[in-house]
Amino acid sequence: MTQFFPLRARVFLTGVALLACPAMLTGCGEMYAPGNLNTEKIQVREAPYFADVPASEADNAFVSGVAHDYSRHSGGPLKLTVTYDPQNYRNTARMATDKGTSLVKALRAQGIQTVDMDILPVHGQGDDSHVLVSYDSYSAHAPAGCNTMPGTGDLAVEPDPKYRLGCTIQTLTAQQISQPKNLEGQDNVDATTDGRSSANIVEIVRSGAENKPLDGENASGK
Repeated sequence: MTQFFPLRARVFLTGVALLACPAMLTGCGEMYAPGNLNTEKIQVREAPYFADVPASEADNAFVSGVAHDYSRHSGGPLKLTVTYDPQNYRNTARMATDKGTSLVKALRAQGIQTVDMDILPVHGQGDDSHVLVSYDSYSAHAPAGCNTMPGTGDLAVEPDPKYRLGCTIQTLTAQQISQPKNLEGQDNVDATTDGRSSANIVEIVRSGAENKPLDGENASGK
């Protein structure tokens, strides 16, 4: 049986329906939740590297360690300073110069070509000279706010409602990057130089020339 409403009642019901629409739409808007997928990139952090050792301990092992770290993390010239005591005849400027020259030669033999060397007077230092090494160091880290998946680093497996998908992969990848500075790209690169670089790669492949074997990076096991 069809039921008819008076005109005044129909107008009232229509008004109620129109008033309810914004409330319904507002309720739908409040149901939005942010995603759990990480979209941030690996971070590159810059920090000064500094080493201070007695000149007697600046041997071949020391040079090899500095060269290895420099090849992986450096982003500029290496600063080498050798100290001496102007009032001590066993720790003279000449001896500091000789020590610095020897270290520069050893570092260049390890592949470090850009070395700035100088000597520094330190009054009252005594017989023992010191070697100071510094350069800008770069390291790769997981994106800000990224944690590894529960159970990755230890045996404790607890729910982590704040974990973002992809953070574990980004964290482990950052630990394996050999030269983090490369993630920042190249300086002074325009469309011409970038295109020329791509063309050089294509031309080698097109010519059929055999590529030279690639040497792997050294692994520390850490």
